[in-house]
Amino acid sequence: MNELENKAKTVNSYDDLKDFLSTYVKDFQENGSGWENSNLETFLEGLSSWTEDMDGFYMNTGKKMSDLPDWQMVADMLMGARI
Repeated sequence: MNELENKAKTVNSYDDLKDFLSTYVKDFQENGSGWENSNLETFLEGLSSWTEDMDGFYMNTGKKMSDLPDWQMVADMLMGARI
């Protein structure tokens, strides 16, 4: 598991999200060509699609999906938008 994936799993606060986003940008700068959605249009389409189906992600991973978004959900959405 890489640094970005590790950070994504530990987002529980505003400060965690800021730290995650810093790592997220760094990962894109260094590995953006490896992201499936590496331009703004496909990234936003990925974010939209992932968000529409995120209940399936939570069900498949055994996580509980909250009706109210939290910091972890924001990180999950951004991680899903990459692919």
